[in-house]
Parts: sequence; structure tokens; C-alpha cells
Amino acid sequence: MQQIDRALFLRDFQLASDLLKQANQTPYYKLTSYKVNKLIELNVTEHHLISTQQFTYIIQEIKDFYIDDMNIIDVEAIKYHLYNFVEIDEYVKMEQNIFDFEKSYDSFEKYFNYGLQIKDEELTRKVAYYETIYKLIQSPKQKNSMKFNLLKELMMWHSFFIKVAQSVQQNQEYYNVLRKPMKELLRLSVIQIINNLEKYQDIKYYMTQLIKVLDNSLFELKNDALRIAILYSFAKMMIPLLDQMTLKFNELQELITQTLQLTIDNKNLQFNFKDWRSVFEYIMFQLIVYIHQKKEHLFNKKLQDKIKRDAIDIPFIDQLWYYYSINFTQQTIKLNAALKKLLSHNIFSLINIYCLKYEKTSLMHKIIQDLMDSPFEDDILRMKMCVNLFITEDFARLHQLVQMLLGSHHLKDHIFRPVIVSLCALFTGVYLGKAEESLCFARLNLYENKKGILTQDTLQAQLGYCYYNLGREAKYYNEQQQFYCKSLEYLQQSLQINAENYLVQYNIAKLYSQMGDIKQGLVHIKEACKLNNGDVVTSILCALIHSAHKDNSKALKIVSQLTNDNPEQALLYLSKAAILHDIYLNNLENDKEYQNAQQMSKELTDMILKKHQKSKEIQSILNNMKKGLCSIAKQVHEEDQKDQFISDLAHLNTMQNLDIHPLTYINYRNSIFNSIDILINLQLFEYANSVLQLVDDGNQTNKIERLFYEGYLFEKQGNKLQAIQLYEEVLKQDFYHVRTMNKLGLLYLQQQNLQRASELLIAASKFSKTHENCIGIAMIHKKQGRDKESNEMLFEALQIIKSSPVLSFTLVPDKLFI
Repeated sequence: MQQIDRALFLRDFQLASDLLKQANQTPYYKLTSYKVNKLIELNVTEHHLISTQQFTYIIQEIKDFYIDDMNIIDVEAIKYHLYNFVEIDEYVKMEQNIFDFEKSYDSFEKYFNYGLQIKDEELTRKVAYYETIYKLIQSPKQKNSMKFNLLKELMMWHSFFIKVAQSVQQNQEYYNVLRKPMKELLRLSVIQIINNLEKYQDIKYYMTQLIKVLDNSLFELKNDALRIAILYSFAKMMIPLLDQMTLKFNELQELITQTLQLTIDNKNLQFNFKDWRSVFEYIMFQLIVYIHQKKEHLFNKKLQDKIKRDAIDIPFIDQLWYYYSINFTQQTIKLNAALKKLLSHNIFSLINIYCLKYEKTSLMHKIIQDLMDSPFEDDILRMKMCVNLFITEDFARLHQLVQMLLGSHHLKDHIFRPVIVSLCALFTGVYLGKAEESLCFARLNLYENKKGILTQDTLQAQLGYCYYNLGREAKYYNEQQQFYCKSLEYLQQSLQINAENYLVQYNIAKLYSQMGDIKQGLVHIKEACKLNNGDVVTSILCALIHSAHKDNSKALKIVSQLTNDNPEQALLYLSKAAILHDIYLNNLENDKEYQNAQQMSKELTDMILKKHQKSKEIQSILNNMKKGLCSIAKQVHEEDQKDQFISDLAHLNTMQNLDIHPLTYINYRNSIFNSIDILINLQLFEYANSVLQLVDDGNQTNKIERLFYEGYLFEKQGNKLQAIQLYEEVLKQDFYHVRTMNKLGLLYLQQQNLQRASELLIAASKFSKTHENCIGIAMIHKKQGRDKESNEMLFEALQIIKSSPVLSFTLVPDKLFI
């Protein structure tokens, strides 16, 4: 089952289908097989969803899987999972009627017990089973049933789900994937339980049940928002008791202590409360503390804290493939809106009422000051702050602020709102890595902006750029091309509205070039240069497109002129080094002395090569490369004018400084790896190995890249067995490392291991089409007697080589639309 789950997580439905055919045909496997085949049949992707008509037909079909009363939840889980993929326009309409298909239950107790009997190797099924029960508990039919005790069912569900979560926690691979839905379910259930407990107006019963919910080894209240919600609820329950000085208080001291210990997550805390007022005031001060912590979290959280990677890399865009029944996005929006109201008004109102009633003047003044300092008030000032944060590139704090700002009903029709939404579309996708969220903002702006503060060509271009950003993050080659085509569609629509927008011309040129259409890239980059004459970044892209068009002399002329006028621009030196390296390699291949040496012996070839490596051309390449790298790292490093190449370069761990912009670290890291590629191409292996030592900064991604380059160096120096070992180690740590798949596949091909070579090269081609995997697949076709297919792949490889730049287009900065 673990292999099937992994195939489903990675959306490899065909593999999942094949594995299911080999499995025992239990009712659950038959049901899962139906779901997989239906997803294959309907070709479901994030851009091709299920229609209402198709889903209605699915509901009719799925009735055939009801075998006994116990498997009804599994059937409902599959139905709800497929329901998540109904087209968004239809989804809202169907949501009103979906519960009409539901059965009504007096209690779910027998299903809770049955769920625990599901085998631990079927953990995804087990979590989905309880997630679906939770969904059914919340259905209108259940809530309207006279026989159904909502609180009792929620409490039972929570106690059973804790056991399930503990079993999942013991399996690291499943836990990495299921952690988020489990965390959200626990959060939702606690909120639901405390809301229902408040209705009973019984403080003893409230605390007793709350303790049952919070007292377990798995659930830790580290979330300030949840602590605030529980403490606020607890404080509200006390309001009727504040004037009862001792009534019920003495007998409940122990329960009060235990409830607060669990809520604050510190079982060592001891209290000496005299009455209900002293408890209430303690809770008030705790709420103020947590609100301050929320403010600190809002304004001080760093960008790198937001970027988290799970052991198994499931993209954000694929979240519906492991959420079954609950639409957590909608639930989170509702909860965040409720929390905003809680933070902005409810808590302060509650404290203010208390202060007025009991004449707590000093406390009231303190609360008023906190309210005035609160970041949750004054929407207009916050809009101005958003712009300032964007200008100063403080995107982590900006993201937190904007989330609250866009939830304000007061700003819904404000003329400046499209600008804020536009900022969101840019920084969430580019700087926070939330490409799908960015796309939503851009769509919102395009279809709702009627004020005219932003022009239509800008809005169309922003939407096109968001699709481009999604393409860059796409794992699979076909998905990437689909996003790029969609991006091109909107950028061209923008160009039709305003052909004078150089930003659009620039981005179309870059997009065409990355898609391999260098001729169209040249057309648009020339237009961009005319419209914005003198812009350095535009000219650098122009030079790189010329180099991809194999016009290195033109590219070198552009870059050399720019270098004289802009001596501080690091990318110019790196571009010049790359172009000079391409020219050198072309000249070397055409050198007759070198050609004759290659035909005679390896020793003679090496001797000729060493002579060329001492040439002025090589020194010029090294000098430009060194200047470029040092220029990027200038904030932490000054050149010391020593003779050794490596001595002038900063170690990557010196860039891990809060004073250094994160993009500086990323640019320096990428430039180092690009330089290593150039040094290996020049066969300057000692230099390459020395530069490789710079990336040892403890970062896991950098460790993997270093391992790859170590293997690459061994391969280029003839030690293929050692290279294979290192490449295999890279794939153990990162299955998606395309360059490793290509290199390893070609090495296995040389060893006549066609099966392993075929697996690697075909897998690599699904993630990224390169000349290496095209050539490798062509050779496999040739060995298997398929000459036509072989020639097609060789032609494709040739086209890729013809359109490849000397320096990756991804190193050229984006031009944003605002």
C-alpha cells in the first residue's frame, strides 16, 4: 500500500493502477482502483477538472461499491476526494446540494471503532476515513437531526483521531505527507469543541471536557492563535461567575489549574488564585502577552522561516491529492477571519467591559494603549505600510500584513486596493514561492478591477507573469510547457493593448528563449532594447539570446561595451566569462594541432590542452569569472589581490548573515555552480574542485549539488565507477535531480545496462527535456532497432543544443509589472 500511496502522492496514476492490479482485490483496493482509473479516464489535472455532469455520473457509479455498512465511509471518502476536483464555478452550486446524497447517522461510534482496525500499512486510508467522518459530522443533515449529539460525537472523534495520529507519527514517510491535514483536523476539532462547550454554560463540564481534549502526548498548543481562542472562550465562560466570590471556586481550583497548564503548555506552572476575578485577570494578561507575540511574529518573522520543505516533495499545487474530504483553504479563511475579529475587537471589548464594571482604571489605560499600538487596526495606514514594506523588500512581514488587510470589508471598494492586490501577486509568487496564491491574486485583480488605477495591459501582463512563475516551479516538463503557453497568451494580449510596454517585450523575449524559440526571442528583445535604451539587464538578456543564436561575436561586443560603462554589474562579468568560454571551446575544436593530437594519443592531447590552458584567453575567462563572483559577494568580502584564483572568493557560509539580502545568497550560490560548470568544460579540474569547497555551508540542497559535482568531476576525469556511486547517492537523497539522472543514464548506457539507463533517461525527460536525455533515448532506440524514433530524438537534441545559451536565462533578473 505504501508504494500505491506514493504513486498517488506523485500523481503517477498509471503506476498506481499497475500496482493495484497486483494487489489483493479487497473492497478498498477495488474502490481505490476505481478512483485511479476515473482520474486517468477524465485526465484530471489542476487545469482540467471534473464537470458537474461527470460528478453526478460518478455518484451513480460509486453506489455499486457499497458492500456492507462498514465500508460506507471508504466510499464516502472516495466520493468526497473526487468532489474536490469539481470545477470551481460548479463547485459552489453543487456544495448546496451535495449533502442531499448523504445518509443520516444516529451515531458514528461503530465507525470510529472500525477505523482503528484498519491496518497500519494503510495509514492514508485510516486518516481519510476519520477525515470523512469529521466531514459527515459537520453536515447539515447531522446537525439538524434530533437524535444526534454533536458535542458527544466530536469528543469521540477527537479521542479516536488522536490514536490514529500517534500511529501515523511513528511512520516518518507518511507523517511528512499527512502532518498538515492531521494538524488542520486537530485544530478544527478543538475550535468546534470549545464552541459547542460554551453552549452548556457549565464551567465544570467545560473544563472537564477541555482537559480531555488537550491532555495527550501528541497535541501541543504551540500555536498562539489557538491558545488565544481557548483562553478567550474560557474567559467568556467565567463572566457570569465574577461576582460569585467563592461559589464553586474552591472545589474547581484543581480543574482551573490543570486547564491553564494544558492551554499554556506548561505543566509545571502553579497558581494561587483567590477568586474568579483573579483567574480572569490572569487570563487577560496572558491574552495580551499572546497578542504581543502575534505582533512580533507579524513584524519580525524572516523570509527563510516561511520556506519549508518536507522530506517528500509534494508541491503546494498538489494539496488536493492528499486532502480527502475537508476544504482546508475555506476553513482556514473562516477561522482567520474569526481570529482577526477576536484580536481586533472581541478580546479588547471583553477586557474593557471588565475594567469598566470593576473600575480597573490603570488596567483600562494599558488596554487602550495596546489597542492603539495594535497592527490589526487602521486599514488605510496599513495600506501605506504595505507599499513601504514592498519598496524595502521586507516581504515576510508584508505577507502577514496583507493577509489581514485583504480581509477587511472596509477596503473592498477602495480605489487603492488593486495596487495592494497587485503587490501580492508579485511578492507572494516571486519572493515567497507561493506561485498558485500569486496567480489567484492576479486573476482577482484582472476580473474585479473596474477603477482604472492600473491599466489593463499591466494586469494582463501580471497574470501572464504569474503563469510563467508557475511554469518555473512545475516539476514535469509537459506541465511547464502548458504554463509557459498560457503565460505567452496573456503577455501577447497585453502587447496587443500596448505595444510600447518594454517590460512585456522583455518578458516575452525571455519566455520564448526559455522555450527554445530563439528567433522570436531576438525579435522581442530588440524591441525591448529600443523602448528602453541603455537598460543593463535588458542588454544582458539580448547578449545571451545572441549567444544562444550562436552569434558569439555580437554577444561579446554587447557585453564588453556594457562592462566598460557599468564596472560594478556582476552579471556582466559572468556573462562575458561564459561567452569567452564558448568562443574558446569552439576555437579549440577547430584547432588542427588539437585535432591531430586527438587522433594520435591521449598523452599528446593532454599536453596540447595544458598549453592552451595557459593562454591569455583562459586567463581572461578566469579574471571575468572572479570579478563577477567577488562583485556579488562584495557586502561580505573585499578582494585581497592575491594570485590564487580561490583566495579572492568568499565562502558561501559567510553569506548566511541577517544583514545580507537572501537574494544575494541565492545569486552567489547559483553563480558558483555556473562557474564550476565552465571550469569543468575547460577541464580545469583543480580550479573546479577548489570552487566546489565554497558551497559547504550545511545547507542540504547545497550538499546534494556538491555531491553531484564531485561525481561529475570523477566522470570527466575518467573514473566512471566512482562517478556512478556518487550519482546513485545523489538520487537517494533527491529523486528529482534531473542532471544526475541524465549523467547516470548515459553512463549505464555505456555499460550496456539498457534497462536502468532507459528508466533514468525517460524519467529525466518527463521533468526536463535536455539534449543529454534526448541523445540517450535516441541511442536506446537505435540499439533496439527503432531508427525512425532514434532520428526524431537526435533532431530534438540538436534543436535544444542550437537554442542553449552560454549562461542560463534563469540567472537574468525578472522585470516585474507594477
